[in-house]
Amino acid sequence: MSRPQPTSGWRFLDRDLALVIHEEILAAHGGRVGIVSEAALASAILHPRDVQREEPRSDVGRLAAACASGFIRSHPFVHGKKRVGLLAMEFFLTENGYDLTARDEDCFILIEQFANREIDEEALAAWVRGNIQPRDLRRS
Repeated sequence: MSRPQPTSGWRFLDRDLALVIHEEILAAHGGRVGIVSEAALASAILHPRDVQREEPRSDVGRLAAACASGFIRSHPFVHGKKRVGLLAMEFFLTENGYDLTARDEDCFILIEQFANREIDEEALAAWVRGNIQPRDLRRS
């Protein structure tokens, strides 16, 4: 598979959608809804945009990893930061024309490794690149 190419027309997660994802995850799986810090939430949401600005040739894998990283490392929520990080990454991929092809349990293991600092953001990006495929736009 060829490496996904950079683009300037990325579609990023916004604050409202991040909060909806957070609330829905916790409603389905448990945990307390709540924002620990508005600054941390803003940082999480802006992290992929900051990466794209600092690294203009960032590809979809790099930016998807930054979406997850922002929530996992910034700790914006009382509960659910890893789950929100994973869904933010999946949302970014879907909105930008890619499907995550990895099994759910592999995704959970990877996010846990990232949260425990067993892998870094570049390793997360490399994993994403190896586990995505362009969406078949005819299905959409």
